[in-house]
Amino acid sequence: MHDTIKQADAQGRVVATIPRECLWRALTPQMFRLASLLPAMEQALAYGREVTDESGAMELAGHRPRLVPGRGDNIKITQPGDLELAALYLERQQRDERG
Repeated sequence: MHDTIKQADAQGRVVATIPRECLWRALTPQMFRLASLLPAMEQALAYGREVTDESGAMELAGHRPRLVPGRGDNIKITQPGDLELAALYLERQQRDERG
């Protein structure tokens, strides 16, 4: 994790700076066996628990997923601006492949 992480109160004021040594970014894709993931997702939905990724569902079901280092340019497309960033990364990868 390269970013400094701040915890805020309800008024948007800093309460704490979280040490980043033990923090990881959850990248996509994540891999779990469907036979374990499907019941975990169904359980989260049944209990009204919000999960933002597959790992979160597995954690709620009592699993402890293994963390694996990823690449910073493996971005998730969630906002319109992410498409521009993805295009830049793809262009760079293509340029690197051509040498």
